[in-house]
Amino acid sequence: MFTSRRDDENYTRLYISYFDEQGIAHKPFILPQRNPLHDTELLKSYNVPEWMVSPVKPSITELTDVISSDAVDASYGTLQIEE
Repeated sequence: MFTSRRDDENYTRLYISYFDEQGIAHKPFILPQRNPLHDTELLKSYNVPEWMVSPVKPSITELTDVISSDAVDASYGTLQIEE
C-alpha cells in the first residue's frame, strides 16, 4: 500500500499492490468505489495509510490533555534530540 499523485499531480491517492511468491511486484490499483468518479471528485487527499491492530486506547480526555500540554523534545531511547 502506498500513496501517489500520479493521476493528476494534485491530490494524493491510495494505491494497493502486491509481491508474488517470486518477489515480482504487480501493477498497483486504486481500491474500486461504488461511484467510479469518487476519487476524482473527492477534493481531499489521503496521506499515510495506517494498519491498526487494536483499537485506540486513550480516552478523549487523555488525548485532549496531551494535545494541550507543552511540547516535549523528541527522544529515541536515551538519545535526546534538541535544536
